[in-house]
Amino acid sequence: MSSRAVAAAVAVAAAVAAAAALVAVEACAAPPTTALEIDPAGGEDVEPGVAVAARVEPPPPSRYGAVWIPVPSTPPIHAVPASAVALAVTEDGRVAVTADDRGCLRIWPTLDGTREPVVVPGRRAVQVALARDGRDLVIGTLDALGQLELIRVTAAGVAIERVDVDSPRPFVQLTAARGFVARRDDQVLAWFDPRGSALGELAAPTGERVTELAARGDRVVAIVERAGVHCARKLAFGPEGPAWGAASPPLATVGHAALSPRGTQLLAASSDGGVSIFDLRSGREMPIVDLPDHPVGFAADDAAVTTGAGEENRWIPARGDLLAGPIQGDATTALTANGHVTAVGSMLAITADDATRWLGYRMTSVTDMVPSRGGGWLATDAHAVVHLDAHFRADHVYELAPPEGDAAIPTYALADDRHVVASLADEHELYDLAAPAAEPVELPRRGTGFELERSTGLAIVRGPTKTELLKYDPAAHAFGPPFAVWTQLDDLSHVHLVDPALAHGAVAIDLEAHQDSDTLVHVDVAELHLTAGGALTAVHRDQHEVISDGAGVDSSIDVGMPDLPRARRTSPDGALVAELWHGRMTVRTAAGAVRWTRASNDAAGLYWTDASGFVVFGGGVARIDAASGAVQECRCGWRFGSWAQAVPDSVAPDASLCEAP
Repeated sequence: MSSRAVAAAVAVAAAVAAAAALVAVEACAAPPTTALEIDPAGGEDVEPGVAVAARVEPPPPSRYGAVWIPVPSTPPIHAVPASAVALAVTEDGRVAVTADDRGCLRIWPTLDGTREPVVVPGRRAVQVALARDGRDLVIGTLDALGQLELIRVTAAGVAIERVDVDSPRPFVQLTAARGFVARRDDQVLAWFDPRGSALGELAAPTGERVTELAARGDRVVAIVERAGVHCARKLAFGPEGPAWGAASPPLATVGHAALSPRGTQLLAASSDGGVSIFDLRSGREMPIVDLPDHPVGFAADDAAVTTGAGEENRWIPARGDLLAGPIQGDATTALTANGHVTAVGSMLAITADDATRWLGYRMTSVTDMVPSRGGGWLATDAHAVVHLDAHFRADHVYELAPPEGDAAIPTYALADDRHVVASLADEHELYDLAAPAAEPVELPRRGTGFELERSTGLAIVRGPTKTELLKYDPAAHAFGPPFAVWTQLDDLSHVHLVDPALAHGAVAIDLEAHQDSDTLVHVDVAELHLTAGGALTAVHRDQHEVISDGAGVDSSIDVGMPDLPRARRTSPDGALVAELWHGRMTVRTAAGAVRWTRASNDAAGLYWTDASGFVVFGGGVARIDAASGAVQECRCGWRFGSWAQAVPDSVAPDASLCEAP
């Protein structure tokens, strides 16, 4: 080919490339035409000369149906949240909604600690949005299949309406703006009012792809892409439905984006892997982070927030320092006018003016509970002791002071409905709850471990060199001196107390493991029985071998503990037996026929209240109908409030009684 031909070919290729680039740019900045005036409440009026995209043809009549799902009239359910996967907050920062990894929704009616979160019926959500509609709140949710549901609740969090929106295509993103705007997987945007009625839909202009929606208040912009070029297009909302408004100049951005409160800036991941603020009028990019941080949003037009490795959360650019309070990304953090809200474990961290308060429950489960002779229940989670009324609400928290000068938190064991053993380090003291001014009585033995079985009154104190048994006298409200146990085993360091009703009459199981070789462990098992004279005797029941990993057996690990039910109790009339075993709650007749069974992984114990039902406790407290297994009343979580510090291990039980199917 001659040099002239080569030059001509190069010129043609350059012209083609330039035309392609021009087409790409024009997709985001079309020549000025008759401007579509943006509603003043949704954005600024279009200035002369600002590029505006041509409006697409009106869409066909609405193809969205709405199915109203009945909402049963039941008392509000309060339960400790699990770890949140999605969070949304109203624009005024006063109400929040969370979706957790157990598939439950919760509305937080206030964020000042005065009102508990309420469980809301709905699908297992991966995205949530929250809007006000008069005095009500409306929760929008998307599940993993892209199904949209709108749930209306009162200001108190009580669900009054559920609407399942039927769509021809799955939704992939949901925002709360002028109702709700959702993005489908086929580049169509749909606008719904708070009751689920479709107000119109808007298809992406030909050749463009909508990659993201960014909303703040009533303002919405769509990030669109054509031939690798991105820009932000404003959405206008009118009687005829949504329409494309002004478009920004090309933006060097990809991925998640957040809109500033006045709709003039965009915080987004930049094409070079960092994070930038983009001016939507000029297209000017202001790089703020050159690391792969994640853009969270704006607290104000000049204060953007990102989060990256090492939890280095930043106010940018108003202040270059680290942001107070925790941030975990845009899915579980919402920015407010003067701070942010972040879901952490079972709590919400509310940060405002560089101060963080923790919203949540200080008591998330019940490890033991006894009926109170004065009515209600005495309950503990091993770290606090409370009195519950007949509806399982905590009406009194007992303040049991630890030994003077020690700020550690004791662990508690209920001796009866009036007396509690507090254990701290190697000290164990018996408190009389009916005499709060009285000095606690120190137990006759010290040891770093304490275990109490209330059904027998036996207690184990594990000392540094010796493990001893004590017995609680309920008449005298005191523990007697240690007593000896005849046993052929070496000591009592591996004794576990059990309820004789669950262990064929045994009051304790003693396990002794001996390492016979690198891989073989010999286990002696003995049952301790209480004789008619009040003495204890040991009976060998089993000897077996288990395979070790070759590293030996840790003496703190019990090998061969019998598989026993957590609870088994007979109804007052003797007709039924309720049992907790293998993660199931089961009711049988006295003859052994199963009436019903249901999952209950977190149940620790139960009490019959009358022949018609019983109360079960564990990851909450619930009243169960003996005939059907239905939950008649429940509560999961106590001591709710706004706290200066996070509750240690503030994670809900694996399966709450209040949420079990």
